[in-house]
Amino acid sequence: MLVILVLLWPLLLAAALFTAWRPSAWRWAPSAPVPALLAAFWPGGHWEAPWLLLGLRLGVDPLGAPLLLLAAVVWLLAALAARRAMAGDAHRDRFLALFLLTMAGNLGVFIALDAAGFYLAYALMTFAAYGLVIHDGRAVSRRAGRVYLVLAVLGEGLLVAGLLLMAAEFGNPDLRGLGPMLAGAAHKDWLVVLFLLGFGIKMGMVPLHLWLPLAHPCAPVPASAVLSGVIVKAGLMGWLRFLPLGQGVTDAVAPWVMAIGLFSAFFAVVVGLAQERAKTVLAYSTVSQMGLLTLLIGLGLALPEIQWTLAMGAVVLMALHHGLAKGALFLAMGADARARFWLMLWPAAALAGLPLTAGALGKKALKDAVDMAPGVWAELLLPLLALSSLATTLLMLRLLWLVRPPGGPWGAEHNGAVGEPARGRAPVLGLVLIGVFLPWLWAGWQLPQAAVAALGVTALWDSLWPALLGLGAGGAWWYWAPRRWQAVRLPEGDLAALLPAAPSLPQPPAWQPLLSDSGGGSRLVSRMASGFSQLAVAGALFLALVLLMLLLLLR
Repeated sequence: MLVILVLLWPLLLAAALFTAWRPSAWRWAPSAPVPALLAAFWPGGHWEAPWLLLGLRLGVDPLGAPLLLLAAVVWLLAALAARRAMAGDAHRDRFLALFLLTMAGNLGVFIALDAAGFYLAYALMTFAAYGLVIHDGRAVSRRAGRVYLVLAVLGEGLLVAGLLLMAAEFGNPDLRGLGPMLAGAAHKDWLVVLFLLGFGIKMGMVPLHLWLPLAHPCAPVPASAVLSGVIVKAGLMGWLRFLPLGQGVTDAVAPWVMAIGLFSAFFAVVVGLAQERAKTVLAYSTVSQMGLLTLLIGLGLALPEIQWTLAMGAVVLMALHHGLAKGALFLAMGADARARFWLMLWPAAALAGLPLTAGALGKKALKDAVDMAPGVWAELLLPLLALSSLATTLLMLRLLWLVRPPGGPWGAEHNGAVGEPARGRAPVLGLVLIGVFLPWLWAGWQLPQAAVAALGVTALWDSLWPALLGLGAGGAWWYWAPRRWQAVRLPEGDLAALLPAAPSLPQPPAWQPLLSDSGGGSRLVSRMASGFSQLAVAGALFLALVLLMLLLLLR
């Protein structure tokens, strides 16, 4: 029964916003991820509904448990931050409704054990998150929302095409044994490509990353924390569930995926260094870190099962570390100006991989996984991983420079007034502390050899020298580089700047709250009616895209 509450409790709280229980929904909102938090500590729970969809199956298996725990922790602390941050927002009820719907979909991804249930949760998360991106209704937010929605619909089309192609052969399979089945599928190569690209959009895989640096600066701080911390991990979960990892049957695709991962890791750092806003730098940092996870997924497409079992531990550990660190960094953006820098210091150091941090532990596990790469890939990848640590250090230095506290020789007056009251610190501190201990505890349980090795002298030096070199390079650039070079800036969304400007659709009188002060039912109906024409067009395009893909695949 606990596993069904993972989905049901956030949905019930969202429904309560349409009733007289609306004030209670705000009070109880931080409890929405609590069933998921409890379920993550009791793997093995299972619930089936053969009468629902194509046979809905929910459960917490060893693969989903650590990522469900990550999602529950980040959602819980983001909800606590949202209750304070959105208290004075005119549209806070709309925000909470979409926040809870996105949460339900995101948590559902980690407990879905059948393909149809997984896609239902994934689609709910994807389209509900659109409302979080455009919450404030500004023109820049609507543009970010359009880019997000276009890529989201493209991703959904790719996934639906892959799911229908898979269903023609396997029906609605159990996801726990899907890898070996896909390894022998008739359209294996097409399925791999469709699922790689479809979930790669959520993962921010270059060049499908455009939504991330546009959406993160526009979304409210609590929404940015979950967008970067756990919603991108839904794409990772899709890869882990729907790709034939550890089967050693996709050697031709694996090098391309590894190359794309490496390119994403370095490209995002280069563009991120030329940004002016801290949240945009954080978004590009997410693209870079997801590039490293893409590298591991590419490795998993080539490795046999025994080696992939070991490498998958590095994937989960990196996901835990990144989700907690990035969630803390984004939540810190809602803190007062003086506290922001100090709250960000440890998570930024962890992302840079400094010794004794969770990032150093993750990089050690990543290096061990890369050591198993076939052929000459290990010799090629190991020095590039060290360079990626140096690059991440530079990006974190850029972030800390942008959020440096006011006053002092390098103070930044634009970061906030000196007398700004303290606020928003408790959820950040909670996430920072959990990020310090949870990855180490999980590694001690699942990867004890990597945890012990990460404390050795060699590993400590391997994690220290890229950070020292990055500090030296950053200081040298600041001191000696011409100011005109330091002033170079690239547009947020990089490649999106090359796209033609989309004509603005007429907005309904609309950025009014979905929920009126008296309950909001009639206003919600009128908003739905005013959007039917746009939904019809979007639905027709979506259906045409799916049919076109199926025709091409089944020729």
